[in-house]
Amino acid sequence: MATPPSTFRSANDATLVGEPSNRYSTELGEVVSAAWERSGQPDLVHAIADYPELLADKSLVLSLALKEYDELRDRQAPIDLKEHCGRFEQFGSVLAKSIYRRLQTKALLDNHPELLDLFREPTWPEIGEQFGPFQILETIGSGAHSRVYLCRESEVGNRVVVAKVTPYSELEASILGRLQHEGIMPIHSTGTLAERRASYICMPCRGRSTLQELIGTANSQCASASAALIEVAARRWERSQDAAYHQTTSSSTAAHRGSLTGALVEILTQLAGALAFAHERHVLHGDLKPSNVLLTPEGKPLLLDFNLSMDSATSFGPRGGTLPYMAPEHVRIVSHSLADDAVQYECDVRSGIYSFGVLAYDLFTTVPPFDIPLEQGELGDIAERILERQQQGPRSARQLNPLVSARLDRLLKQCLATQPEARPSSMREVEQLLRREAGIVAGSVRQARRRPLAAAVLFSAPVIAVAVAIVAQSLSPPPHLARFETGLAAL
Repeated sequence: MATPPSTFRSANDATLVGEPSNRYSTELGEVVSAAWERSGQPDLVHAIADYPELLADKSLVLSLALKEYDELRDRQAPIDLKEHCGRFEQFGSVLAKSIYRRLQTKALLDNHPELLDLFREPTWPEIGEQFGPFQILETIGSGAHSRVYLCRESEVGNRVVVAKVTPYSELEASILGRLQHEGIMPIHSTGTLAERRASYICMPCRGRSTLQELIGTANSQCASASAALIEVAARRWERSQDAAYHQTTSSSTAAHRGSLTGALVEILTQLAGALAFAHERHVLHGDLKPSNVLLTPEGKPLLLDFNLSMDSATSFGPRGGTLPYMAPEHVRIVSHSLADDAVQYECDVRSGIYSFGVLAYDLFTTVPPFDIPLEQGELGDIAERILERQQQGPRSARQLNPLVSARLDRLLKQCLATQPEARPSSMREVEQLLRREAGIVAGSVRQARRRPLAAAVLFSAPVIAVAVAIVAQSLSPPPHLARFETGLAAL
């Protein structure tokens, strides 16, 4: 392959054209794989240099990233994932972070194959294949034990839907079926194909982005601190034909107007309301994280992936989760790292509140409160490192993002309290506090618009403080301060 050029179009570049068809994406993946096989040197960075249209298909890039990782790991010593994935920052942090998370999960499962014994591997459908009532049009997502497809359902007016295929979706379907809420993804139907060892959940098509895209977009577009950034993230992977597929609930939302901080508070308020609704019906999500919250093209959050959830009225203990987003009591249960077998650690709604706090911290700062490598070491050792870091507590979100109010900073710290009894007592309480914060932010914006001179005086102190901090630090400030400096004036 050709030597990569010194500059690339970012994956966030609005001028990126050449959107591939589903068939072309499949053929392009085969071309790249064949070239790697011939050369014996898999290199996804070079492949993107030769075929920049790859950047329009996130699912294909992630698939090739896994293939590259597997081949490299078969030939050399353990890979430093941060260094390996850092090569993809030139294509945009959204894609680089997605690749890092996928390979991090892959590395954890490779190092702990006993985790795979919990699941049976289905026979996954291919693009163009008939899968039960669905014709597979496109792969739009994949995880350790599930695949998500864009499908055409010929028996129901040829409508285009999304089908999530897993080996264990019966429980998820039974839970989703009783959670009828505007902030939770609804389902059309469910089914099982015994010959493929697979179950499916059929859902409406509500977009391609998640809150993870919002975090990545905010991290990469430093100049913008307006709510318009949310629409950029919501349409990050949108294709020209998607408008005909999407089943929307409204034409616009308040999340597209005003300040970015206010819009993020509004999104979190809606998400807290959906979680409170589930908790009040004894359902704990069990795996709350940015990639499990869809961001619709209208900027609305939709809670996804209840496959690790539990009914708190009938079950004890969670079934799994994602370690960086787990509450301390959840980490202890999943890792089996109890110091005393007689001690019992229970998860309840306050464990979900902790996970919500990690997600909210991610949104406001674009970095996690606890950054701990997961790819190396025994599971118990990893859990102990996470627990040790959680005991120290997170850095103040307000230090990383001056637009986070003192009230909001206190709420985040409360949600991330190590002891469950120190956290808010319910997600409904969190929703009410966020709703109050949203009203205060909206009032400040209205005041600034009506009385710009008074607003300038009111906000001059934090503006000057941040400006002095930036000058004192260096002429090239860290990305998180540069990103939020512009936003101070917007208030």
